[in-house]
Amino acid sequence: MPNAVAHTEGMSLVTIPGDNDTWGWSLVTAANDKELRALRSPAVRDRVLALFPGTAESRAAGIALTDVQVLSGLEDRQRRLVVDDVPVVTGLVAVGDAWACTNPTLGRGATIGLLHVAALRDVLRAVRTSDPEKLVRCFAEDAPAMPGVREKPEAPGPGLPRNTAEGPRRADVLAAVRESGGCEAPDISGGAPPL
Repeated sequence: MPNAVAHTEGMSLVTIPGDNDTWGWSLVTAANDKELRALRSPAVRDRVLALFPGTAESRAAGIALTDVQVLSGLEDRQRRLVVDDVPVVTGLVAVGDAWACTNPTLGRGATIGLLHVAALRDVLRAVRTSDPEKLVRCFAEDAPAMPGVREKPEAPGPGLPRNTAEGPRRADVLAAVRESGGCEAPDISGGAPPL
């Protein structure tokens, strides 16, 4: 199986292992990158996947269980239950996916959830549930300091994290798209307006 994440200019390949000898690949691109919208085509996708190191063996050993699936709107969002130091609701704290929607290609969801559970445990040790307003305030003080969701995205660092690799050059990806006849994205919208 290839590295968990491989980056190239304007695109990343994320490999997600599943159960029963299955795995998923996500080709992540910017929504406004019209040249890469052709990746919706299985032929174009297969041609571009072949450019990433380590995918040939996995592709030869497996079969696609679904057609290409398109997902958009992967920006991070955070739900705040305390606004301007005033609880919006008392006696309720949001943890994990209830606290934030994060880009699934970064794999932070379970980690954020576990950090929240640990923080909530600590808050419950210090604050009684009979004081729901204090409970919500104390938890809200801890939650923003937890890693994962940032108000403003940071610029990528100089090196790649562990389990990552360099992907193919963008010029090679675009050449593969054109050679596959993928200059225009196929219409898979069923009549919906284009993205």
